[in-house]
Amino acid sequence: LSLIKNLVENLNYRLIVVECDYSSSLQVNEYICEGKGSVKTALKAMGFWMFNNKDFISTVEWLKVYNQNKPEENKIKFYGCDMQAPMIIHDLLAGKTVMKTPLTLHEKEGLELLADYSKTKFSKNELEKLNTLKAQINLRIQESKEPETIINGLHTIVERVQHKIIGAGKDQYEFRDKTMAENFMRLFNQNKECNTILLAHNQHIGKKRNSPGLSISLGGELKKAYGDSYYSLGTSFFRGNVTAADRDTKQLKPFYVEQNDKK
Repeated sequence: LSLIKNLVENLNYRLIVVECDYSSSLQVNEYICEGKGSVKTALKAMGFWMFNNKDFISTVEWLKVYNQNKPEENKIKFYGCDMQAPMIIHDLLAGKTVMKTPLTLHEKEGLELLADYSKTKFSKNELEKLNTLKAQINLRIQESKEPETIINGLHTIVERVQHKIIGAGKDQYEFRDKTMAENFMRLFNQNKECNTILLAHNQHIGKKRNSPGLSISLGGELKKAYGDSYYSLGTSFFRGNVTAADRDTKQLKPFYVEQNDKK
């Protein structure tokens, strides 16, 4: 929080982009900009456990207070650049997000396939439905009849389709990072290229990918695009308690981490 406060108050940073799906981050943006909803509900909607903690709650609450009585152009905005589980998929199917032109039957069928996040294998017929969805959503993007928030969400649907089609493995990991970089650049341009904070795991923001066999990283793509204007700061800790997802149960629980190097 202290680092974010310093960047906002003293260095005029006006945009925060995080490792989270765009449409899933909009409740946080509404909370800090308009005071709508509650911080816990907004963070839960993001769906990423690493943001669901008291330290990040304090950060979001501070951003809300900072934005109070500020003109719109001076408010801090908060958006996600990821595409793994866009909330807009469920919102379109449930009618919570309504577009000017109603969803076609083919779009509904494709969205229903995407809504099952556990599904990893697709039949030939299902792949055809996903490709049809991608083509029709791309057409909606090109027509640009929807508000910017919906257009940004539609981009993530197209990206999610491709992510699914690629399937697990090296290509999928690299596609995700490249796509996050493209989404970041879109948000950066839409917000008049203001000073921007990017919050994501070290392996994403690093200028070089440290995972074996992988060469593309979000940070590497941003370094190519912005040169020395992109600065990455990795985070670590010495020893102590940390809350993380248990590999077996998938539930959050506290772990005690020992010092790595005893020397």
